[in-house]
Amino acid sequence: MFERYTEKARRAIFFARYEASRYGSPFITNEHILLGLLREEKKIFETLFSDWEKSARLEEQVRAQQEKNASKEQIPASVDLPLDNPAKRVLAYAAEEAERLNDRHIGTEHLLLGLLREPSPAFEILAANGIDLRNTREKLHAEPRRNHYTIPYTVRELQTAADLQVEFVDAETKRLIEVVTSQIALPAIGDEIVFESAEGTRSFRVVDVSYIFSEPPSASSTRQLSKIRVSLKITSEST
Repeated sequence: MFERYTEKARRAIFFARYEASRYGSPFITNEHILLGLLREEKKIFETLFSDWEKSARLEEQVRAQQEKNASKEQIPASVDLPLDNPAKRVLAYAAEEAERLNDRHIGTEHLLLGLLREPSPAFEILAANGIDLRNTREKLHAEPRRNHYTIPYTVRELQTAADLQVEFVDAETKRLIEVVTSQIALPAIGDEIVFESAEGTRSFRVVDVSYIFSEPPSASSTRQLSKIRVSLKITSEST
C-alpha cells in the first residue's frame, strides 16, 4: 500500500499509528495523521507559518481535541491499527495531489494537501489556523521540488532514531550486505550509504525501504514489526 511513499511519509504514517494507540483509538484518523506530520515534517509548517510557535499551538490544539475523546486504556503499539474511512480518503487524495505534479512518489506535502480536502476535526483545526487548500498548494508548489535528497554518511555515523534490526541487502542479487542492530536513523530512498572495512570502501544508493512484520503466533490480528530491509544499488567501490 505504501510502496510509492517517501520515507518521511511512511514515518508520518508510522507516527500516526503510534498516536492512535496512545489515545486508545481503534482506528487511525485524520487527526493522528496530522500529529504524525507535525512530528515528522516540521519544515512544511515552517513554510506555512511565520514562526515556530504557531506550529506548536497547532499541535496543542490537535492534542487537546484528542484528549477529550481519548480512551482510558492505551492500545499496545504492536497492534496493526486500520485507517478509518476519512483517513483512507486522505491517502487517496494525497495520491491525486502527487499525480497533479507528476510526482512519482507521495510525500508529506501530499498528505497535508489530502487532509485539506477531507472534512474532519483535523481539517477544522487547520482552517482555524489559516491553512487552506488553495494557499497551501501555492506555497508548497513554490518550494524547490525535492525528489530524493542524497546525504553521504557511514553506518556508524547514523544517529539514534529507531531500535530495530535493519538489514542492508543488494537490490539485484538480494545478497545480505550488513545487519545493524543498534539504534540508527532510517535512511530514505535516494540516500547514499557508505560501508567502510579493511577491504575498502563501498558506496551504495538506497532504492527501497521495506517494513517486515512477524507473523502472529495465533489467530490474533496483531502484528509485530520485526525488522526493516534497506535495498541498495552499488555506485562505487574502492580498495
